[in-house]
Amino acid sequence: MEILRTVVADQKSLDAAETPRVRYAKQMLAIALRLSGQVDEALSLTREAVELEKKQDPVDSDDRLSAATSLAIVLGATER
Repeated sequence: MEILRTVVADQKSLDAAETPRVRYAKQMLAIALRLSGQVDEALSLTREAVELEKKQDPVDSDDRLSAATSLAIVLGATER
């Protein structure tokens, strides 16, 4: 998990902006958090990634579908 946290921090530092690479790193960390049972943090990061996707790509795309699916999965995990 700490490796993925480092990846997010490093990518933010390298890009100096919220780029698609930063969004992807956040999505990967969110998945790992969800799978390890840290659902609240996973939900927060997934919501950030969804908002970033909307800002970065204003039209519907496969990325939008992926972000929405990830959010639905995390929301489902909060119900357990």
